[in-house]
Amino acid sequence: MFHAMSKLLFVFSTPIFWIAVLFALGIFLKNKKLKRKLLVTGFAVFYFFSNSFVFDEIVRRWEPEMNKVDPGKKYELAIVLGGYSTYAPRAGQINFSNSSDRLNAVLPLYFSHKVKKILLSGGAGNLFDFTKPEAEYAADYLIEIGVKPKDIIVEPNSRNTYQNAVEAKRVLDSLNITEPVLLITSTTHMQRSALCFEKQNILHDKYLVDGITGERKFYFDHLFIPNAGVLLLWNVIFHEWLGLLTYKISGYI
Repeated sequence: MFHAMSKLLFVFSTPIFWIAVLFALGIFLKNKKLKRKLLVTGFAVFYFFSNSFVFDEIVRRWEPEMNKVDPGKKYELAIVLGGYSTYAPRAGQINFSNSSDRLNAVLPLYFSHKVKKILLSGGAGNLFDFTKPEAEYAADYLIEIGVKPKDIIVEPNSRNTYQNAVEAKRVLDSLNITEPVLLITSTTHMQRSALCFEKQNILHDKYLVDGITGERKFYFDHLFIPNAGVLLLWNVIFHEWLGLLTYKISGYI
């Protein structure tokens, strides 16, 4: 129930939804004065949330920076959080998303023997997803590119970040791993992830990948031209902000 409610609440909290409502009301209402105000407001909200520079400057104050793993450290286990792909069952192919650095980042560490084992954490994230869990098909992919099956641990049951941490704790206890593990996820997702793992008393070091904002840019397009892709990036940020709030209320963090 929590999973379904959080998905529904997220839809209503996105800038795309607000813009759509403003334009719909501005088109269909009969009051001309109100129609004009709603349409003007709709364009203003659209321009604000599609401006790349505005997005970067706001998100930069919240997003932590990407980092490197200490070259002198080795880990018994790295935990890769899901949400980086979808699966096309007929083609038998993985469609990697913008968050695929979560999975890619662990490979150099594994092949250079800085990480012994990889825990893939993640089932179906969507409400109605009947394909195989992400952790399972990601494991097949890792085996294809040379990761030893004995070094992969598949956790296919979790559907959100809280469950990632709960299931990871179960796995760590079963393996009697008490030293810090390496937690790998996107920069925008790390704050909520780390709090969930701390709540489960999992010692971990953070490996932040998949950064969004980067260096400041002052070229004309970035400063002034609306970018539809930025609207989608706001969805990622609002998802995390809403997730932090709901997890706090629910006692998950």
